[in-house]
Amino acid sequence: MIKQISTAAILAATAFQPVFAEENVGATLTVEERIYGASNFWKEVTYNFAHWQAVPDLDWDEAYQEALPRIINAKSDFEYFMELKKLCAQLKDGHTNIYFPDSMVDANRDRFPLQLRSINSRAIVENVAREYAEQIPRGSEVLAVDGKPVKQMMEEDIYPYISTSAPHMYPIIAIGSYHRLGVGVLTGPNDSVGTLLIETPTGEQKTIELPRNRNDGDVDWAFTNEKTETVEFKWLEDGKAYIALNSFSREEVVTGFKENLPELYKADSIVVDLRRNGGGSGSYAAEILKSFTDKPFYSSAWKTPIHKGAHKAWGKYADMAESLEKYREYYEGHPMEVHEPEPFIPEAGDKLKVPTVFLIGPSTASAAEDILIMADDIEHITMMGEPTYGSTGQPLMMDLPGGGRARVSAKRDYYRDGKEFIGVGVLPDIEVKRTVEGVRNGTDEVLTEAIQFLGTRK
Repeated sequence: MIKQISTAAILAATAFQPVFAEENVGATLTVEERIYGASNFWKEVTYNFAHWQAVPDLDWDEAYQEALPRIINAKSDFEYFMELKKLCAQLKDGHTNIYFPDSMVDANRDRFPLQLRSINSRAIVENVAREYAEQIPRGSEVLAVDGKPVKQMMEEDIYPYISTSAPHMYPIIAIGSYHRLGVGVLTGPNDSVGTLLIETPTGEQKTIELPRNRNDGDVDWAFTNEKTETVEFKWLEDGKAYIALNSFSREEVVTGFKENLPELYKADSIVVDLRRNGGGSGSYAAEILKSFTDKPFYSSAWKTPIHKGAHKAWGKYADMAESLEKYREYYEGHPMEVHEPEPFIPEAGDKLKVPTVFLIGPSTASAAEDILIMADDIEHITMMGEPTYGSTGQPLMMDLPGGGRARVSAKRDYYRDGKEFIGVGVLPDIEVKRTVEGVRNGTDEVLTEAIQFLGTRK
């Protein structure tokens, strides 16, 4: 259990300097606000976090107390939130996060004008500002930033701040430079100039000086970045239809999908691209899946924490009476309430029963993973690509001082048969990975493989 410690004792032990001191010009939160924000997050995790099985060696109370001096003495509000992120990251859950206040990241951090893709944990240039395209050809590998090897930089400076459930996501997030994280291979202080050591596709190594200036406005990219619509439809070769569902966060994904049903009914086979779908509502996902089958399908099974104050009180004395043993878990552990999968019943009518491939990858997350669990028993659907993000659940949202936010995953999902996908990802039936050569050539190997596969299924 957590040791009792007063605010005064904390301040004395950490030699706290007032937030209005000259060296803390970027700080506006009071010490009371800092402690309250951290304590409120600690409290909600303690009572509502659903994934303790993923961090069996974590002493959450101890982690909280160890973080407090850094949280209190952070030299700016930005560093305060970074310390909260570092504390949060120890939970190793992709649906338990700390979010900066709006605009705080842009006010403190910027990125080089590059876009990177993680290929086997290598930082490969996928796009570059046009003015640097000759110096940094597409498909080059970033080997070091400001003299520090990328691998070392990720392990020492980035991974400690990443909240993720699945180990394979660490380099993907770090190299992809998810800007709102506040750290990344491309990320550094605002208005800074840095150096990149790169190896070009021809094997030449060279050091290039670049500004971090993507906050200044739209970058003139050397290669077109297509704007992503919620639903995208097109015809492929030989009667194959392609539809991308890029988000489940708005109802327009359902209406957009249904608007394309007349075309989809004409298809001999279908590709459904979920590789850019970061999730949203599982109910939208289920509504779409009803068009692919006339049989009932099921949500994931799930668990959520149980709170019974009297049971916890009795559990403290489990060693004293055999009749109290059943309450021990309420005091010492994390009891969970189990919920069986819920059935979804499709309406009568025409269904899309032609051979179908769902394209998946590391950006397929949350509700986009939920639809894969629901589709697991639909025989004419094949999943192709790479393991998914490996995190879903019902986040409990909360406000933090200064306009920040946090969320805590209060729901643990798994397959009906008990198999886990949180922390692993939904695994494809057919694995197809993006390659360095594919990046250099601007080709989509996963879609190409799906087209070839469907050509054999008619």
